[in-house]
Amino acid sequence: MDNAPVHTANKIKDYEEKHKKIHIENIPRYWPKYNPDEFVWNYLKNVEMNVYSASDKEDLKEMVTKKLEKIASCTKTLKGIFYRCKLAFHL
Repeated sequence: MDNAPVHTANKIKDYEEKHKKIHIENIPRYWPKYNPDEFVWNYLKNVEMNVYSASDKEDLKEMVTKKLEKIASCTKTLKGIFYRCKLAFHL
């Protein structure tokens, strides 16, 4: 996880303390080649929604949710995203 303020809030720290089996790997705030989330957002913007034009915020929210669910359910796509991420070499 990057060290953005939302990720270092007390609520997150408390969760981490309660769940010792979870290992949180901290990375610099913006380090896309080591952060799979950045690859997911890139794939979402440039592949899944490259020709999509939302009519309003609610329409955009619904489409993003639908497309993220599609990405999450596709093992091949997710493996490709992690393969392109340098973390793949550490897994």
